[in-house]
Amino acid sequence: MSEFIERLKETLKHEKMSREDLAKKTGMTFTRINNAMNKRGHFRAEEINQIAECFPDFEFWLHSGRERPEKGDVSPMTKTAQSDYREQEGG
Repeated sequence: MSEFIERLKETLKHEKMSREDLAKKTGMTFTRINNAMNKRGHFRAEEINQIAECFPDFEFWLHSGRERPEKGDVSPMTKTAQSDYREQEGG
């Protein structure tokens, strides 16, 4: 579970989203999200699915910690690297 939370923190950082923003996007309460992320509770499976669905590019990675770039399933770090590469290449 803590691996999911670490991946979620990385995703929120990449997306420049706060926990409040995530609460609004998912319909979950801020308190619920904050408690789970501060290890004062756990996300239930349906909450993990609900959160992951908010980030289609990172959904598989959030669930598994793995990437499938050929299917567009990447981590925020890979997406940043891809974006940086495109900028360097001029397009």
